[in-house]
Amino acid sequence: MANPIGYAGRGTQVQFTQVPVTGGSVYTPLTQLSKFSKTGAKLKMDDITCLDSPGDVEFPSPVSLSNGSYDFEGVYNPQDASIQAMQTAFAAMAQLGYKIILVDGTVFTGLCYVEVNTPTVDVYKNNRYSGKMNIFGLETVTPQGGAPIQE
Repeated sequence: MANPIGYAGRGTQVQFTQVPVTGGSVYTPLTQLSKFSKTGAKLKMDDITCLDSPGDVEFPSPVSLSNGSYDFEGVYNPQDASIQAMQTAFAAMAQLGYKIILVDGTVFTGLCYVEVNTPTVDVYKNNRYSGKMNIFGLETVTPQGGAPIQE
């Protein structure tokens, strides 16, 4: 690639809404976010090699797909409404709709369950919160100016 393109992460938004998600759903941004990353998707395979299989070749068959999860971290403010809502959803084991908007305009949407860890405390640093969004089912990716793609 002659001219690679890169973007700073500043301005990326992670937003949540109650389910069921509709066209009128109101998303609340997760504030104080400083780190955000996705674990890889995984495809589980079953070996269907049998006596009828030709030669020495194995024959895998896909049986299920996991879209993985997102890990997040940020500055903990116990009075922040978005952090409180995240903790409430975790305690209730509630499913949430999410929308991730990257600075280049790409949008990821789907459903998830959240895990929120106890805030970390360090005398020399700001208190931090962290957690994980476990993706439920399919995720839809819509590149800027493009058509939605279900993963």
